[in-house]
Amino acid sequence: MQQFKYVIIGGGVAGTTAAETLRSLDKEGSIAIIGDEKHDFYSRIALSKENYMLKRKTEQEVVWLKKPSFYAEKNIAYFKGVTATWLDPQTKSITLSPGDMLIYDKLLLAVGGTPRTWNLPGSDKKGIYYLRTLDDAHAMMAEFETIKKGLLIGGGFITFELCHIMINRGIKPTVMLREPYYWANLLDETSGRMIEDALKKGGTEILYEEEVTEVFGDAHADGVKTTKGQKIPTHFISVGIGIMDRLEPFRSSGIECKKGIITNQYMETNLPDVWAAGDCAEYFDIILNERVQLGNWANAMMHGRIAAANMANAAGVATAKKTEYKMLSTYTTQGLGLAICFVGDVRVTPEKEVIQRGSRESGKFTRIITLKNRVVGATQLNTTPELPWISKLITEQRDISGIKEKLADPTVDLRALVMEK
Repeated sequence: MQQFKYVIIGGGVAGTTAAETLRSLDKEGSIAIIGDEKHDFYSRIALSKENYMLKRKTEQEVVWLKKPSFYAEKNIAYFKGVTATWLDPQTKSITLSPGDMLIYDKLLLAVGGTPRTWNLPGSDKKGIYYLRTLDDAHAMMAEFETIKKGLLIGGGFITFELCHIMINRGIKPTVMLREPYYWANLLDETSGRMIEDALKKGGTEILYEEEVTEVFGDAHADGVKTTKGQKIPTHFISVGIGIMDRLEPFRSSGIECKKGIITNQYMETNLPDVWAAGDCAEYFDIILNERVQLGNWANAMMHGRIAAANMANAAGVATAKKTEYKMLSTYTTQGLGLAICFVGDVRVTPEKEVIQRGSRESGKFTRIITLKNRVVGATQLNTTPELPWISKLITEQRDISGIKEKLADPTVDLRALVMEK
């Protein structure tokens, strides 16, 4: 049994940033990170980007974010390749997969998520990939050296980025959607069709309202059978059907969970001396004035910083101030002649209104999502230059009831409109 002042479960961006922040605030307090991967800290978002996948930059340049000496230099104990299996808030103890136990004073849960996996005949064969880890990326890149075509299941950022990469490597992608258009669970049809336009122009085939029922082949996948009775030959299958939580070891502790671990704006949970950060946190956003859960690298990094500051403050560190999380989340990617940007809360629920700006025909289209006459989020396709002005409307919580028609008019200069007083 070992005891630490600060224990962090999760060695990703939220957990590692928190550990580094804690060390900058508390030079002497003991810190431990529990990480389930065998690798040191690396950039997960770089794995699906062209600089890495197309070998335009080396792994050292774009993937590895800390030197191997980082943990020793910062005096951080790193339990690598280990998972937490039990949390007891009464004794402030964490049980680890080898059976060891850690005692904490302050605890941060930064456990992220895990890809939703198939459970169908043949889904255990080689050649099926869920791009989440560095090992996944290594295996996929090895396949890219020999394949001429591949099947991608599900729509989203990673599928779009992989299509861009495969096309640039001379590999023909086929995308299979169970929905009637791309990203139908999050986007409207105009936005989905615009993404499809870019994919198809690059040579991607798209199959609609279809799902895999079986993977056939011997040890390695040779193809799939579908709900429409098709047999599609393929030796490469990328599955992107969503993310599942990793909260099971902690639910019995009494921690409040819904889709994620519930926190306030300080990243505090309902349990004493326990914080949450990153993709697993369902936190109160003081800019949007609602509780949200966002899987976003920059968001997770800032979560780690804020949680660490508040952990150190609670531990009595004089230089640490209690701090609210206040950052507008954005996610951008580009490829195949299309720039995609999400800002703020892009979920469209019945109480929200959507202002459409632009058109599919023009190649530029924005959905501005509002709640009670205030902008809370937007999805942008080839309109990224307007991001600062939409962001300003969100962060200032501006009442837009008098300018809705102008927001919907793409000929109106958004910068001039937003800067009007």
